[in-house]
Amino acid sequence: MVARSASERRISEVEARQVGASESNAGDDFHIWWAASRALKLIEPGARLRLVALEGLATVDDPDESYETVDVSEYIGGYRITTADTVILSRLKYSTKHPNTPWTAARLCKPRKRPRDDQLATSRTVIADPATAYRRVLDDHGSDEVAKVRLALVSNQPADQLLVDAVEAAAAWARSRDRRDLRRDGLLRALRTEHRDIVDTLARAVGSRLRSTEFCDFLARLDLSMEGALGREAFARAVRAGAAELTPGRGLDSTQRLFDLVYGEALPGRGRGGLRAEDVLAQLGVAEVFDLYPAPPRLADLSRPPLPAPGARVIADAVQAHRGKLVVAHGPAGAGKTTALRQVGDHLPAGSVVVLFDCYGGGDYLNAGDERHTPDRFVVQVVNELAQRCGTSLLVQAPTREPDQRTA
Repeated sequence: MVARSASERRISEVEARQVGASESNAGDDFHIWWAASRALKLIEPGARLRLVALEGLATVDDPDESYETVDVSEYIGGYRITTADTVILSRLKYSTKHPNTPWTAARLCKPRKRPRDDQLATSRTVIADPATAYRRVLDDHGSDEVAKVRLALVSNQPADQLLVDAVEAAAAWARSRDRRDLRRDGLLRALRTEHRDIVDTLARAVGSRLRSTEFCDFLARLDLSMEGALGREAFARAVRAGAAELTPGRGLDSTQRLFDLVYGEALPGRGRGGLRAEDVLAQLGVAEVFDLYPAPPRLADLSRPPLPAPGARVIADAVQAHRGKLVVAHGPAGAGKTTALRQVGDHLPAGSVVVLFDCYGGGDYLNAGDERHTPDRFVVQVVNELAQRCGTSLLVQAPTREPDQRTA
């Protein structure tokens, strides 16, 4: 009998529930895992994603919870629609029974019934959901803010290529014209016959929700690129892999933490303030950003460019001649070791990246709590400096085993 941790049991329970889930539960799992994959992007190096909100927009933009056709909102460049550069509003659709059935214009426009809401049975369609979100953003925040919006349909089912081509052709036409010149009849005349038929079908399904100009602009903001996205199991694997990379040795536990964070945010009454980078870091056991850079360099600033250090080229040549090997450069105090290392990058091939780890820290390495010469702080500092500069993954938790530290 194999003992398992509580986190392992919880993951197994989630997987077991997925195996026997109904179509509705499978869709919920797809929703959570997909949102978790978005949450991981909050802490990517150089990320401009600032906020991920579930079940509508963030409260600051949606105090009345009136964006019921939005499953996930992503705020890029700001924490509210007025300060963000882009806001992605996604509607998620998942199918267990027919994962390979493509989304055609006819399917997007097919009326569907809603439980306990028969009055809307003839008006609710998949394409109408993002159109309704567009309408509400326009009414609530105005044309300047709706210009920042991208409306994404996300599904494990692929999009029909003719549908994609028609929407892209319509979007290209709309973007090439001033908003004041956008008219639905002009758009339809400009399109090829097969594209015109599809766009006309979409227009009739959207109906009176959007006026002529608004419909053209809506198509310019409609994103079908995530149709045919990975299934819930694949997203779950991606989240696990991302968590394992961020927290070596704690991948399973970190995955469950992320799942719980996103699941909790989706529950009614949670305030819908949205998830920020600090929320994800805290859930992964990191109190503040300083923990990701525990030993920043404290080298003296240079008031003027130093003279070229001959040792810089010698070190660079030695590094290139012994790639993958350890190269040790040494010298007496005052010989210019730090200056030479600062200039090594000037003698390496284009695209090379040099990270200087300051293990001395101006003498502060002796202070309690600032033991920067320890292996775990070295690994976290160097890996995350490289991550910021190269776009690789951050290291949230240092490896606990010495062999893992050597390979990190």
